[in-house]
Amino acid sequence: MAKSKGMHGKKKAESAKAAPAAATQRAKASRHAKPAPGEPMTAAKAAAPAKGGKGAASGKGAAKAAKAAAPAKGGKAPASSKAAAPQPPKGGREVSMKDADRRRGALKVAGITLGAIVGTVAAVYLIGVAVFANLFFPNTVIAGTDISLKTSDDVHAILEEKVGGYSFTVKGQGIDLALTSQSAGMSLDGKTIAQEMHSRVDPWRWPVEVFRDHDETASLVASYQTTELADALAAAAAAVNETAEPPVSATVAFDERKGAFVVVPERYGTAIDPDKLIEEVSAQAAVLKPAIAVSTDVLALPEVLQDDPRVADALAQANALIAADFDLTMNGIVGAQVTPELIASWVTVGPDLSVALDDGLLVAWAKGVAATNSTIGSERAWTRASDGKALTVSGGDYGWRVDADALVATVRDNVGAGQTAAVEMPLKSKAAAWNGAGAPDWGVRYAEVDLSQQHAWLYGDDGAVIWESDVVTGNPNQNNGTPPGVYYIKSNAGASELIGLKPDGTEDYRTPVDFWMPFKGNSIGFHDAGWQSSFGGNRYTYAGSHGCVNLPPAKAKELHDLLRVGDPVVVHY
Repeated sequence: MAKSKGMHGKKKAESAKAAPAAATQRAKASRHAKPAPGEPMTAAKAAAPAKGGKGAASGKGAAKAAKAAAPAKGGKAPASSKAAAPQPPKGGREVSMKDADRRRGALKVAGITLGAIVGTVAAVYLIGVAVFANLFFPNTVIAGTDISLKTSDDVHAILEEKVGGYSFTVKGQGIDLALTSQSAGMSLDGKTIAQEMHSRVDPWRWPVEVFRDHDETASLVASYQTTELADALAAAAAAVNETAEPPVSATVAFDERKGAFVVVPERYGTAIDPDKLIEEVSAQAAVLKPAIAVSTDVLALPEVLQDDPRVADALAQANALIAADFDLTMNGIVGAQVTPELIASWVTVGPDLSVALDDGLLVAWAKGVAATNSTIGSERAWTRASDGKALTVSGGDYGWRVDADALVATVRDNVGAGQTAAVEMPLKSKAAAWNGAGAPDWGVRYAEVDLSQQHAWLYGDDGAVIWESDVVTGNPNQNNGTPPGVYYIKSNAGASELIGLKPDGTEDYRTPVDFWMPFKGNSIGFHDAGWQSSFGGNRYTYAGSHGCVNLPPAKAKELHDLLRVGDPVVVHY
């Protein structure tokens, strides 16, 4: 059974192979057989395979093909044989040759057209280059005058005409001038300027440049910067500045209400900067303006504005100086004060914003302090404790003496250091006590000589009298009076020889003494005077000394034993 089935299958296969062959024959016959007029192509014919194609499917496939080719019931007949005729295979040789010919023709036409266009453009471009080799571009102006498509010679003539007849006024900020091109010295080489302007025209760029604006006014500006115009404007500015308010730069100054230095803003004045005036007017004259208005831009500006970093630095330096605040003491008692307000009066801020203490002001202040606090030779007033007598004395070489030069240096150093603690006053000499100017400064221990009473005392360390005696002082009637004043004992060595000199310098006398205690230099002092018959009263008016204080010998020895070098001696009437 299996074998029989296989044989049956083989016959079917052979039958299937035979079908395409038969179909092929029918297809050939159908291509050569023409249908009768009006006869529609049959489904079988329509379904015939193309030459070289495979045969139609047998069985169900063939039936489906026939059915598909048949017109629908009640429908129209299928397309004519012309529409349904098979097309030549794609990529055939005949079609490719025709397409190539058509392409070659199209390229030839395009090349001819492009060549014509390029030639035309090139010709136009070169014509433009030739034109603008001699003319200015469109949209070109100079000093407000249109010079488009003009030659250099045309522009030369235009410039000469405009400048030659130009007149103008300059007004504003105190300036009032009427000028002409001749009076202002405004002249130019129009031919050279026109040629130079055209030398900057690049004809090869004409396709771009013809659409741009060109202003050649700047070519005239440089030629208008002449001496005559500048001189006229400078003279006008100088006339205005004679009465104008100059600008003031920003600086720093002390504000008493705030107790500190503050920034003082700059101030703008009415003075004119000649250079700015010349620049502004020349620029407008270059475009031949008939009326030139002078703006505030020509006003002179302050050299330093408040936002300048140098202002901030100066402010910091000045306020650092017034941070100092200290007392100057003498023997522990305040003789002067250095306050921020006082320091501020010495501070100077230069035009360059440098901050310093003014030497002149500081020296003057130091001299004043020295004079006030130095008691040597000054008048002192006091009341004598023993009898309540009011006394005054001046002169002598004892007392306080402030060193003014050293005081300047001391204050400068301490201000720079921001000192706030008390500082001792620098002194050339010092007394026993300081009670202020005009008060006694010799303390409780001192010797007193009352010229009116012809009596002397020595007060001890506790202020009590430890020695006293009548005396004979200098004879005022012979110009030998004992000089009043406050002195101090220079030496106390004992015996010495007193030498008197005449007014002409020759020796007058030689007198030996046992106790010599000078207080005014080495010429006037206490000493024993055994030659005096009495002491006190008015003897000094007729038998007085040459200025010394004569003592009884015994009293002289007592004083010698008690007196110390440096003890004050107050001599008064």
